[in-house]
Amino acid sequence: MLGEKNPKVLSQSTEKKREGNLPMHITEHVHDGVLVLKVSGRLTYYSRRTFQTVMGNAERGAVDHVVVNLEQAEYLDSAAIGLLVLSQVRLALKGKVLSLVGSQSNVMKVLELANIPKLIPIYQTEEEAIGLSVAG
Repeated sequence: MLGEKNPKVLSQSTEKKREGNLPMHITEHVHDGVLVLKVSGRLTYYSRRTFQTVMGNAERGAVDHVVVNLEQAEYLDSAAIGLLVLSQVRLALKGKVLSLVGSQSNVMKVLELANIPKLIPIYQTEEEAIGLSVAG
């Protein structure tokens, strides 16, 4: 992980591709000691197991800060909101921090309606989110 120049595709959900929608993909890289998970496609009930597996690995990993980059996520459903909140709680219990990176406007609206910014910090860029860990 550390020192990898090219991000590694960790997993792809088993969600069937719907017309005009991508299944979920997650890539991982470590930057300045922060684990960055880039989510693309649809984070839904159908892709929850993939996300749970990746976050479980992050919980057990050596990093203290996990950034979930949602810039390429095109859709979140209520299960995804629950997964983000549960991930934040589980990481906090281990003394770790979860941050999100901004996203497409429709995804941001869902996050705001669910009051996620009150629970999990959301940054406009990955660099800003990583800076939290470096500065803190």
